[in-house]
Amino acid sequence: MDIEILKEKENPLLDRKEINFIISHTGPTPSRDEIKKNFVAQYNSQYELVIVDKLSSEYGTQQTVGYVKIYSNMQRISEIENKHIIERNKPIEKAQKEKVEDKTEPKAENEAEEEKEPKAENEAKEETESKAENEAEEEKEPKAENEAKEETESKAENEAEEEKEPKAENEAKEETESKAENEAEEEKEPKAENEAKEEIESKAENEAEGETEPKAEE
Repeated sequence: MDIEILKEKENPLLDRKEINFIISHTGPTPSRDEIKKNFVAQYNSQYELVIVDKLSSEYGTQQTVGYVKIYSNMQRISEIENKHIIERNKPIEKAQKEKVEDKTEPKAENEAEEEKEPKAENEAKEETESKAENEAEEEKEPKAENEAKEETESKAENEAEEEKEPKAENEAKEETESKAENEAEEEKEPKAENEAKEEIESKAENEAEGETEPKAEE
C-alpha cells in the first residue's frame, strides 16, 4: 500500500491537520483501520486523533482517494465531528466489543421490560380483583344489614301479632262472659220478680181465705 499526499493544510481554528491523499494498492481496498495506522506512524500521532473522513475507489482501478483529519486533542473531535464518523474510526476490536454490548443491552432491556410487563399485568390484575372483592363486600354488608333488619322487623311483627291474638281472644272471651252474665242477670231479675209476685199473691190469697173462714162460721 503506497500513500501519496495530494494536499495538506493546517487548520489552527479547528486544531487539526487536513490531508487529501491517494492510495495505490493491489487486491481489495485497504481498511479504514490500516489507513489510520499508516497515518499515525507517518505523522507521529495517536490512533484516536486520526479521523479518516472519506474513502472512494473507482471500479476496476487499484487506487483509492481519501480525506483524513489529524486532531491535536480528543475534545475538539467530540466538539466538531459527527457521532457516526467517530464510531467509524474506532478500533475494530473496540467497535466490535461495543457492538456486542449494544446488542446485549437492548436484549437485557427487553428481558427486563418483558419481566416488568407480566409483573405489571399481575399487579393490575390483583388490584382489579382486590377492588372487585372490596366492592362485593361493600355490597354484601348493606344487603346483610337489610336482611337482618327485615328479619328483626318481621320477628317483631310476628311477636306483636302473637301478643295481639291472645289479647283479642281474652277480650272476646271476657266480652262473651260479660254478656252471658248480663243475660243471666236479666233472666234472674224477672224470675225473682215473678217469685215475689207469686209470693205476695199467695199471701194475699191465704189472708183472704183466713178472713172468709170465721165469717162462714158465724
